[in-house]
Amino acid sequence: MSTGPGMSIGGIVSGLPPDLVDQLIAAERAPLNRLTQRQSELERDREAWSTVTQKLSGIRSALDDVRRASSFDDLHEATSSSDAVAVSVTGSPRSGSVTFEVLQLARAEQQASAESFDGLAAALGERTFHLDGVDLRSDLGADATLGDLVDAINAADLGVRARTLQVTPGEHRLVLEAEHTGADSSFDVLAEGWEGGEDAFVVTRGGQDAELDFGGIAVTRPGNRIDDLEEGLTLDLHEAGTGPVTVSAGRDVDAAVERVTGLVERINEAITTVQGLMAYDAESGEAGPLQGDTTARRIVDDLRQSVTGLVNPDGPAGFRLASDVGLELTRRGELTLDDAALREAFESDFEAAASLFTRGGSSSDDAVARVTGSTRATAPGDYAVEITTAAEVARLTGAVELPPPSNPQRLLVSAGGQSTTVTISNEVSKAQAIAQINDALAEAGMAAVTAREDADGAVELVESRYGSMRTLELAEAATTDPADADPANPADWSTLGSAAGVDAVVEFDGLTLEGSGRSVTVPEGDAEGLRFVAAGAPGQVAVLTTRNGIGGALDTAMRRMEGAGGSVRRASDAMQGRIDQMQRRIESYERRLEAREQTLRRQFAAMESAMGRLLDQQQRLEGQLGGLMSNWQR
Repeated sequence: MSTGPGMSIGGIVSGLPPDLVDQLIAAERAPLNRLTQRQSELERDREAWSTVTQKLSGIRSALDDVRRASSFDDLHEATSSSDAVAVSVTGSPRSGSVTFEVLQLARAEQQASAESFDGLAAALGERTFHLDGVDLRSDLGADATLGDLVDAINAADLGVRARTLQVTPGEHRLVLEAEHTGADSSFDVLAEGWEGGEDAFVVTRGGQDAELDFGGIAVTRPGNRIDDLEEGLTLDLHEAGTGPVTVSAGRDVDAAVERVTGLVERINEAITTVQGLMAYDAESGEAGPLQGDTTARRIVDDLRQSVTGLVNPDGPAGFRLASDVGLELTRRGELTLDDAALREAFESDFEAAASLFTRGGSSSDDAVARVTGSTRATAPGDYAVEITTAAEVARLTGAVELPPPSNPQRLLVSAGGQSTTVTISNEVSKAQAIAQINDALAEAGMAAVTAREDADGAVELVESRYGSMRTLELAEAATTDPADADPANPADWSTLGSAAGVDAVVEFDGLTLEGSGRSVTVPEGDAEGLRFVAAGAPGQVAVLTTRNGIGGALDTAMRRMEGAGGSVRRASDAMQGRIDQMQRRIESYERRLEAREQTLRRQFAAMESAMGRLLDQQQRLEGQLGGLMSNWQR
């Protein structure tokens, strides 16, 4: 085929394959393909770390339910031997049982009208109605109906609800019922112009308290829900006269076992997952994405080691090792949990079993110093503490004179940012004056302060909380009329006395620490974060032993793995760095390859064009030579 000068189609002119450039570029793309494949492998490795992170998150969720000293404190259960009484846990009840009989249920007073009406639309006419002295009829107007009165009673917020009851077809009586049960649920109705005269409303059911019999001891409450009989328990009375009822409370062993089992399952899932990612399949010849990875190996080792060894050295015999409660490490490196052994441990000594899993501590003498908590920064060990200054409460003695120097005397008691006033006359006894002060304090919400008589017969004010932040101040009105004294104006008062508490000071492991009241927190050193109550007298010494427990040890190991600075994040970030670096190499190679392809295509096109021109010249020369030969032959 002939082409014009500078024109070419594929490799027709040159005779070369038309896809020659594609073949050359494909050959030069082989290293790029290897880079892309390697990048895919790195992506798979990074996804492996994402899987590890998910499994560690599962451990963390289960771990947070067991690692703290208070983790098992909320696990209580309660049962009742009869449907007549329902029991629920609302706090931390003491373990044990109590038996009693429900003699009667609490009920609210109910009254009903002697007169019947056709319905709510019946006119009240000239009838009047007063409930506990409040007139609820006058404002309704002359055209008021029985329904209007029902609405007015319910809207009055007097503790009584009204409704109508159809006793027979077409006959409706007005029924009133106290909103609260109890013997004091009675109410007064004064109704004039109603049928029945003075008996226009009759008591159809008297209010009464619930009554229980505890072996001859009568207990009464105004309601059928009782939450102040047994600490941490709420009783709901449903039926009376059914005989003895036994209510039992104890620690919820099932819930404790469930928490520990859940943690062990999450740990095993993580170990199995990481081991699978490190494994080599001999049949397929494929290696896991984390084979030979030292970080992955360290994670498995740390998880195993966290639940082995002496996890509670200060615990009682039989509660020091994980194996004591059925938790052991198999030869294959998996954790096994004997549910029966774990349950038996919690049933025999719940607190000791729980201490195997929680971070906390104990004291050689709780009367001197008692451990109340610790943090992740607290290293397990023994720490000596000596009381150098005992904490004291604020105590103000002798400032209240009885009989008062003025009659009456108005006092202003201030404590912790709160204050209240009380007026005392010289006609009252010392006991009455103390009772008046305590009533005023209680009414003002200052229950932490009490007035009492000391051993010498003097009246003293005492703050129940320890520490220098707890202060007391007593002042008397300085105005001509004590009633005019303004508690907010210091000029109206003359100070009679003041007092402040004292903070505990201790020597702790080479540190001098001052507490807040009796509470001391170690700010630095191996015991950083340890909290304890310094309750002893100056010179007394105790040794505090802190433990990590399984939960604490596992928490420490997990912290090395988790978070922005954890080993998993570092490994994942390093993998991402390699992926990003590989991506940059790929992009650079692709740019070079693209430029190479463009160059080859330009060179190929130029070659084709040049060869086309040579071919044209050849054809012209051949034509001219043919003409000459023809002329010569003639």
